[in-house]
Amino acid sequence: MIVPRAERSCSTCGGMFIRSVRATDRKVTRFFCSRACRDSYGPSRTHGHSATTEYRIWSQMRGRCANPRGARWSSYGGRGITVCARWHESFENFLADMGPRPAGTTLDRKDNDGNYEPGNCRWATRIEQQNNMRSNRIVVVSGERMTLAEACRRAGLDSSLVGGRLHRGESIAKALRPAPHRRQTTIDEMAQIKALVEGGATQSEAARLLGLHQTVVNRICIKKGWRHV
Repeated sequence: MIVPRAERSCSTCGGMFIRSVRATDRKVTRFFCSRACRDSYGPSRTHGHSATTEYRIWSQMRGRCANPRGARWSSYGGRGITVCARWHESFENFLADMGPRPAGTTLDRKDNDGNYEPGNCRWATRIEQQNNMRSNRIVVVSGERMTLAEACRRAGLDSSLVGGRLHRGESIAKALRPAPHRRQTTIDEMAQIKALVEGGATQSEAARLLGLHQTVVNRICIKKGWRHV
């Protein structure tokens, strides 16, 4: 019989470890990676926040930076990212510096190469955090530096459309032009497409004969847009 296993965060050191899943786990609020951690977790460490989101975030933060076996170690502790001593030693200090987590936010480092410490951390929304990722492409629009995703959001364009334009060598100003308006295919055109395709013509031949873009004909054929013709 295969016993299910899950990753847990140590309530003492914050490190992540694997343990067997037990039926009683749903009632347990504290887990320990070793006997030493369990023994060192005494009444003096009780703060009444063990079941809060802030405590879970604090524990996961320490695990990412202190546990080489953790799934995200390479992006944090493996890159030299650490947790400052004030926060690593005390959840109360972390909560006092950061304050309660506003709804819809997560812990974010302003400098992605910096450590977890009071001057470099904030509660940020998903958009703010996405705009602060190391993998973001930075562009300059009207003299303002921003991520490509933010530029697309402001222009109301799909990022894949703009990315394709940039890949073809267009400038960022040209790539952010409005999306072309898609002309609706007429009933007569659909009927002609149907007659040509069912008559043995290829989609590219039908597009050429009708003076339509091939993607239009492809879309009509895939969706069988002529069913009501």
